[in-house]
Parts: sequence; structure tokens; C-alpha cells
Amino acid sequence: MGAIGALLAPVVGGLALGVAFNPAASLVGAPIAAALAGSPRAANGRFAWAAAAAVAAWLLGDGFRVMARLQDTLAGRPVAGPSSGLVLLAAWALAGLALGYLLPAALGAYVGRQVVRGTGWLSAAFVAGLASTALASLASPAAGSLLRLVAR
Repeated sequence: MGAIGALLAPVVGGLALGVAFNPAASLVGAPIAAALAGSPRAANGRFAWAAAAAVAAWLLGDGFRVMARLQDTLAGRPVAGPSSGLVLLAAWALAGLALGYLLPAALGAYVGRQVVRGTGWLSAAFVAGLASTALASLASPAAGSLLRLVAR
């Protein structure tokens, strides 16, 4: 593995772990966040609540695992799995939050804001749930491919 490969290995490892987000928490949190922000008449303060809902779902689904690994890394305990540097943990946290929770919520909110007659929040929640399910179904093959890249 070259110098660039050694530098990118923690990032790719973190992306592989982030792509394999918790689908149950995403399926609950993303539609709630999208419904909060997806109404065409939603006030600007609703976006903060939607972001808070997505981050709370991430914390319950994946965030506590990332924080436990961070605590193990900082304490110097041996950790099974990919190397556990801070870069890997940051990539894992950001990729999991963005792909599993924020992207489906943003897609749903966009669709919900396009609905003209009264059910934008419902459309937003439905689209976010479908996007979350679609991303979760692609997670296993994508994570496997990324982990094979790291193993080289």
C-alpha cells in the first residue's frame, strides 16, 4: 500500500462503517425529520427541529456506537475491526449521519415542499421512508466493496 493509500485507508474504512448505518433508526428518524420540514408552510424554526430529530435518531441508531469506539480509542483499549483512529471515527460519524439520516430527510422535505395541497408533510415522510429503505438496501454491498478496498 502506497503513502496515499495509507492516508486514505482510515477515511475509506470510516466510510464503509458509515454506509452500514442502522436502518431501523433511519426508518423512524428520517421520516419524522422530513415531516417537520416538509410542509410548504413550515416556518424556518421547523428546520432546526428537523435537524434535531435527525441527529437524535442518529445518536440512538449509530452515534452511541461511534462514541463508545471513540472512548475505547482514547483510553487505549484494543479495538476489534478496522483501525480505530480519530480520522476513521470522524468519517464513520459524518458518513452515517449524512447518508442514513440527513439525505433521506432532505429528499423527503424537498418533495413535501413541492406538494401544493395540504399533505406535504405526509408526502415528505413517505419519500424519506422510501429513500431510507433504498439506501439501507444498498448499504451492505457498498460497505463490503469499501472494506475490500481497505484490505488491499
